[in-house]
Amino acid sequence: MEFINSLSDGRKAVVYDEGNNITIIFITNVRNMQSAVVARDYLSALDCLYFRNNLYVVYMSNTNEVKWKQVGREDSLTLITGTNEVWDVSNLKLFVINEKIYVSYQIYNEEKNAYEVRYINPNGDRKTRLMLSKNERILKYDITEINEEIYLKIKVSEEVPYEYFRLSIDGQEDIGLSREYLIDEEEENRRQEKYENKLKSLEVEKAEIKKELEKQYEDEKEKNDEKLKVKLESLKEELSRQHTEEIRALEENYTRQYNELSDMTRQIQEEGKKYRELYVQALNVINEKHNKEISEKQSAKNTVKKTEKLSDNSAKKTEVSSVKKTTKKSEKQTSESAEKRLTEDTKKQLTKSTEKETLKNSENQADETTEKTTPKPKTGTRKKRSTEIEEKEKASVDTSEKA
Repeated sequence: MEFINSLSDGRKAVVYDEGNNITIIFITNVRNMQSAVVARDYLSALDCLYFRNNLYVVYMSNTNEVKWKQVGREDSLTLITGTNEVWDVSNLKLFVINEKIYVSYQIYNEEKNAYEVRYINPNGDRKTRLMLSKNERILKYDITEINEEIYLKIKVSEEVPYEYFRLSIDGQEDIGLSREYLIDEEEENRRQEKYENKLKSLEVEKAEIKKELEKQYEDEKEKNDEKLKVKLESLKEELSRQHTEEIRALEENYTRQYNELSDMTRQIQEEGKKYRELYVQALNVINEKHNKEISEKQSAKNTVKKTEKLSDNSAKKTEVSSVKKTTKKSEKQTSESAEKRLTEDTKKQLTKSTEKETLKNSENQADETTEKTTPKPKTGTRKKRSTEIEEKEKASVDTSEKA
């Protein structure tokens, strides 16, 4: 829904709804436009009126309240709330009678089972008053000016024409319907043609304004795109700088933590080295003590063995000495016996040799005597006796050597 108003300073004011916002655009020329948001709680039933150099809007808010507001002011006036009006409100209208601005609306009265048109003076006592009540459903209604008179026109069906009621107001701000006024068909056609022509001109003006707005929008969009690009680059640089700083801070933090960890690791290693040295020292002490104990035990065993060995040796020495004594005694006895035997054998040999020589000398003498007296004996007999004598001597020598 859009409304175009011509202001006293020559500007155009375009009021339209956009979602939950009511927006106004002031147009000075095709290249100079300003926009502003009038309200942000819009729901439906927007109407706009320019009166005494001020622009007014009335609408149904998204909190189900009828609000009236003067453009340019921050505050708004709540005319109808759910606490003082139980009917559904629709078709909000702004109109002026006797230089006073009013707000009208259509409701359905469940208690009376009637369709009513009511009105409120927002600058007066703000009381809700009845303008018209009908048993038929009011399809459409509007308040318009005809021949400097204000009329209420209603339509109960698409098949029947509008019904017109001229409005008047008394001193108590009560609007009355002076009479039912029906406009003839020719006059209605002329008025309708005039209205359509005005509507066409407004449509043309609207198209021009829309075209200009689109052009302005594109220009503004291009400018905003450039600004956004610049701002985006600036933000990228800022983010990059912040990111670099964050990375640097993280690197410094990681380096510090790494150094702390390295120091802690080195300290742990040093402590471990100390404990290892202490452990090795303790182990060496234990080993030395153990080895000493083993050595002492081994020494004690060796001492016992030596003692036993010495005992055995002394016994053996005693036995050996006794054996040696016995051996020496035996040897002495044997030697003495041998010497005795040798002396005896020598004596025997000497005796035998003496006997032999004596015998030989005797034989030689006998031979000589025999040779002289008898013929010579055979040589073999002499040799045989000589051999027997030699064998006897040899046997006696061997017996003495064995002894």
